[in-house]
Amino acid sequence: MSIYYIGADGGGTRTTAVLISETGKILKVCRGKGLNYNAIGMEKAQAHLKTLIDELTRGLPDESEIKIGVGMSALDDLPTEKQLSDFAGNVFQKENLFLHSDAYMALMAATLGKSGVLVICGTGSMAVYADETLKQTPAGGWGYLLGDYGSSYQLAIDGIKAAIRAFEETGEKTTLKDAMMTRFSLSAPRRLIDYVYAPSTLPSDIAQFAIDVLNEAHSGDQTAMAIVTEHFDILSRIVDSLTKHALPDVIWLFGGVFEHNKWVIGLFEKMLSRFKTGVHASLIPYPPAIGSAVYAMNKCGALTDEILKNIKNTYKETDF
Repeated sequence: MSIYYIGADGGGTRTTAVLISETGKILKVCRGKGLNYNAIGMEKAQAHLKTLIDELTRGLPDESEIKIGVGMSALDDLPTEKQLSDFAGNVFQKENLFLHSDAYMALMAATLGKSGVLVICGTGSMAVYADETLKQTPAGGWGYLLGDYGSSYQLAIDGIKAAIRAFEETGEKTTLKDAMMTRFSLSAPRRLIDYVYAPSTLPSDIAQFAIDVLNEAHSGDQTAMAIVTEHFDILSRIVDSLTKHALPDVIWLFGGVFEHNKWVIGLFEKMLSRFKTGVHASLIPYPPAIGSAVYAMNKCGALTDEILKNIKNTYKETDF
């Protein structure tokens, strides 16, 4: 009987999943709908994952055994027994289902099953540390209402506040003022109130202004640069505290803020170097879905150096 491993990165709006053989060969990649059951309900989340698994496993021998690792935006850590049972339901075999937070699986994609630190800066932000036993400790990730330093949403909000102060002449002059008018297609500054508080406006819509905050900072606007610097100063302190003031040599990064603004990586690395000389900040080398598969292999006691070598080699030939 052949064993296959599926790794899934289950976000709020979409999921990427990969099928890997027991020898570590990447066979297929599929994309589908989100798995955040807190937002869409358990039955829909189960159905979305099953659709992906059916697509990935189509054509495999009937007697194949499938092990499934899933990084879930609905989880902050390992699932409770109830969460695992509820998600498995009558759809998946619980003993072949391995769930963890999406942040943790992204870290596993970077370290390939070893300890390390990951910082995510997307619409939200958080940091996660896995020790030598691979136990997770998170920091940040408090959500858009409580503030996520380095996140698109929080950068956008602070940029908007700076623009408002500039309009009302209670703060520094800044190019963020004109950028805000353009980004939100405003005919007058106070039209922003209608936009922000409209029921149809999502946090992700407001977070788009982070693009302008980062661009204006990179172009030399001092107010925008002060906002960005403050965010990554605090985020570096969070990482230092998370690792108990013993930073590893590499801090892994994931998320659009880093991926689309490479200069921010250098800024963050400079902030981290205050706590450890020579520390390096780098984008994760593999997608989180691969981290989910690696996690499942590790939990099954199947992960070997040869398998990792095959994953690395076949990833180069895969269109993720």
